[in-house]
Amino acid sequence: MTSYIAPSQPGQAHPKIPGAKRFLSRYSYGKDLGESTEYTIPFGIALRTWAPKFNAEIDNGRAGPKVPVDGSFDWSVQRQMGLDGSGVTHVPLVLTCMGHLGNMVTGPDYLAARPLEAQKRIQIQMVGGFDNRALPFRLAGQREEINRLLHEPQLRLAERRWAASTHSRGALAFCQVWESRDPNDPVWKNFRGGVAFGNPKRPLDVVAPWIADRPANGTEGLAPDCLAEAIPGMAEVSRRGDLYAEKVKGAKASELKVAVYRLVAYGQLFGQDSITEELLVLVTQFGQVVWDLFAAITAGIQFAINMRPHNEFDLRPATDHLARVLAV
Repeated sequence: MTSYIAPSQPGQAHPKIPGAKRFLSRYSYGKDLGESTEYTIPFGIALRTWAPKFNAEIDNGRAGPKVPVDGSFDWSVQRQMGLDGSGVTHVPLVLTCMGHLGNMVTGPDYLAARPLEAQKRIQIQMVGGFDNRALPFRLAGQREEINRLLHEPQLRLAERRWAASTHSRGALAFCQVWESRDPNDPVWKNFRGGVAFGNPKRPLDVVAPWIADRPANGTEGLAPDCLAEAIPGMAEVSRRGDLYAEKVKGAKASELKVAVYRLVAYGQLFGQDSITEELLVLVTQFGQVVWDLFAAITAGIQFAINMRPHNEFDLRPATDHLARVLAV
């Protein structure tokens, strides 16, 4: 009897390769692979690119098994892609959206969901495949990837509960997707909420109930177009002193922060409430201090003060909230 050898060479075929091509299409290196059952050269390149990246996620705590890095389309690849019929994809899904310069497996968005995945209570789908380093933010790429994953046939979000766990610019991008959603889209009928860490679009005075050092009353996120009301089921995890999520409406200092934010998040250099307009006024009033603040922020989107409230959180309550809204 001849033992089975997994496809690994161009020209070979497998009935589950079309599903693998759709899976890989969520990444920049897996576009335009087609729908055929043939193991093509572009498919092999994409598979070999994906495998070591995926194994690195396992090294950081994602559930195994590891996958071969030699391009073999074996059982482990099929299982991790959700193609083996093992039932992994029937559990609720959590979409994780990382912050600027963040890592898909080290941010609070992922780490809050990870304990539930380790217990096989949920499936995590990380949002990648976009430029997470450019300034101004390239939010369109992140929004497009979120929307693509929401409608990825393999994820079946029209058939199962899902939530979002987001951080910083990832929260900003997800809020924009929420605002532009089609309420009649069946995907959104299964959305249960989630968590937003350090959300620049935090609605006025909306804060998760477990936050001990909550932002001051009368504050909202730093974005110029914050949410008018909370997203149902979405816990706003923001702390006192987080300048991305704690803005006092109408204050001159807040106007400067919003102006800088318009530049780094939306690329708005000129026009009403732009950084150029604000600096022309404020530099004459405060001189070098304003310029130093502007330079520090635009150099790495890091305010020239303590950034810990924007990046450090008690994750256990957020994990519990995800479990609660997904009923897992």
